[in-house]
Amino acid sequence: MLFFISLLAALVFALLLALVMRSWYSWRFSASLRLAHYSLEGRKDSLGKNKEQPRKLLSRVVLARFAPRRLAAYYAPILEQADIPLRGDEMAGATFFAVVIAALFGMFSMGILGALMGGILGYLVPGFILQKHLARRMRAAEEQLEEFLSFVANAMRAGSSLMQAMELAGRDLAPPLSREMRRAQREMSLGVSMDDAWQRLVERVPSGDMDLVATAVLIQRQVGGDLAGILDSIAATIRERQRMKAQVRTLTAQGKLSGIVIASLPFVLFVLFSFINPSYIRLLWTEPLGLLMLGMGLVSQIVGTVVINRIISIDV
Repeated sequence: MLFFISLLAALVFALLLALVMRSWYSWRFSASLRLAHYSLEGRKDSLGKNKEQPRKLLSRVVLARFAPRRLAAYYAPILEQADIPLRGDEMAGATFFAVVIAALFGMFSMGILGALMGGILGYLVPGFILQKHLARRMRAAEEQLEEFLSFVANAMRAGSSLMQAMELAGRDLAPPLSREMRRAQREMSLGVSMDDAWQRLVERVPSGDMDLVATAVLIQRQVGGDLAGILDSIAATIRERQRMKAQVRTLTAQGKLSGIVIASLPFVLFVLFSFINPSYIRLLWTEPLGLLMLGMGLVSQIVGTVVINRIISIDV
């Protein structure tokens, strides 16, 4: 038993190390990799073959090999929005290995039921972590949007064009919005139309406020008008909306904390009784009535969590 646990721990550590090395490599040499794609060495010669095939990292090959295609297609836009230097097939492959490792660990610990629970957790946890990271990034971008609009409006009043104002904002503001603005400005510098660049920006930052800004900019390009004044009006609207959102978060903080405590209490008691009295808690998966109670408890837990989230989720 100790051997299998050690082996699983070693596999998990190796997988995490490979993912970290892959992420660092993509971040450190991202510019070089993009430029190599357009260089003469990266193009095909007259025979239709590359002069030098670049080496692929072992982690990238392994993760892409075992990646479910539908899951890879699901993760690809989320990873782009979260600004994580991973491809969809790599994330899907990591999820696949997480499911296998968690299922094996659960099977050696609790049998078939443990394997089922471990597989479900191994599938849900990576997506949950990714969604939480994306939500934090989107919230930070929305909170920076009002500052960005005021910055661009003042720069345009000082005589800068929209492109120059976006470049200044991307250089002076903090991430994550500055990174998106620099990316949109680079796309337009490389020949992408402003309509397409703003549309891609809205896809990477799926926010109603960002959609409003993009619509105002594109309409102003067609009909004309005082863009600086329009941006100031949108900034005032966003500022008031953010103030209301802060009030809503303050009023619903107690309900969110209560929901977290109620949702985590059964699992904490399960782990506690597993150490205090294993024979007592083992009846849940060794007896038919225990399995029924366990299934009904999980279903009730999920329904209660969804209902609490619906109650405390207020759109402003």
